[in-house]
Amino acid sequence: MEVSNNMFRLTPFSLSLILSLAFISMCQHLSADSIIELPKPTGPYAIGTVIYNWTDETRDDIVSEVPDDKRQLIAQIWYPAEVKKDLKPAPYMPELAVLRTHFQEDADRLARIRTNSVRQAKLSSTQVKYPVIVFSHGRATSRSYYTMLMEELASQGYVVAGIDHPYIGRVALNGKVAPLYARWTDPPPGGLRHVGDEERDRYWREPNNALSADQRFVLDQLERLNRSDPDQRFTRRLDLKRVGMAGHSKGFVSQTC
Repeated sequence: MEVSNNMFRLTPFSLSLILSLAFISMCQHLSADSIIELPKPTGPYAIGTVIYNWTDETRDDIVSEVPDDKRQLIAQIWYPAEVKKDLKPAPYMPELAVLRTHFQEDADRLARIRTNSVRQAKLSSTQVKYPVIVFSHGRATSRSYYTMLMEELASQGYVVAGIDHPYIGRVALNGKVAPLYARWTDPPPGGLRHVGDEERDRYWREPNNALSADQRFVLDQLERLNRSDPDQRFTRRLDLKRVGMAGHSKGFVSQTC
């Protein structure tokens, strides 16, 4: 699927992102037995969420030690929904049981964060189609860190697909924590501070291309869901003529935008 080369910068978006990261920092200072409620989104829509595990059969997993492994991704979609009252909210970090070893003492706090989303809810019938945003996390983080932002966007009438990028972020893959791949996340010995732009761009080209390929693959998957969603949730309901690309830090540096 082709997307426009035009980037967009949205002040409310930036503010929500800053608040999301500040919220995570605040949670680290709360007691382990506190219930932590995400702020209520300001938009008119209730929020549903669904998670997909997708495999790109056209790309090899160059980091995996398993021969012939293909590139796998997790995408969580938040969307305007029709939600019945008193339903149990979706977990903040669904793969926390696997990622617990990484977060250690913070894991119990993360388990107590209460979201505003409901899993597998029906897409809102208020509009015929909804515009789409694809979001990529920063280095060594997770899509879950940005839940507050994703919920806010969904409450305003966007279908938002947050990608977990294995080896770039903290991702649970096949029941294990996918390790960070230093070639994709860290500068070379000696750093890049004193090299020219061309050499710096050349060094980061491989991870940026991998990130971009992930984003384009997710766009293709969304196109397939729009043609025929097995769950009939998104069939002919995604406005793929209005697609925005967004990200934080490493996730905003790719060729897709």
